[in-house]
Amino acid sequence: TTNVDLHATLADFFDVSSEHVTHGQSLLPLITGDKTSVREYALGGIYGNWIQINNGKHKYARGPIGDNFPLSMFSNRWSTMPVPSYPGLRLPVPDQRARLDTMPGSSIPVIRQPFGPGDLLPFWTANMPIDEHYLFDLEEDPTEENNLVGTQSERVMLDALRTALGEIDAPTEQLMRLGL
Repeated sequence: TTNVDLHATLADFFDVSSEHVTHGQSLLPLITGDKTSVREYALGGIYGNWIQINNGKHKYARGPIGDNFPLSMFSNRWSTMPVPSYPGLRLPVPDQRARLDTMPGSSIPVIRQPFGPGDLLPFWTANMPIDEHYLFDLEEDPTEENNLVGTQSERVMLDALRTALGEIDAPTEQLMRLGL
């Protein structure tokens, strides 16, 4: 499951609906035994870093290509992102390139700050491998030792990743950054 599924599950349990677009799936049918699955894949990753899709048989982790750009941060919480172990560390402040935009896939207004080479980036993008991708057959290789990148299976998972990112209205720059 993913964190977005917890929101959808609680909303379903309490019979309330969100006023904004979400892409989580309620886990209530799993809990009640009405279903054995609520999604065909799980999508995950770290902002400005890698992204992963897992369909139960294959796990494909794709890192950014080239210089990891274009990259923008969409946020309405610029001053409230503390890191407990580093009290003085904060997100880079928006600059003259920032503009009012909407959160991808919704109408919620946010500040969109584009980043470029040489910019101070959020700490979680540091030391990230570029041009590294991993694909494993979880049934045949549960210890993930045989990287299948470059095979037909990668082409299938690339298509699945493109589709999944389209379903959540990922910004075009995300696909560019990942070489999709």
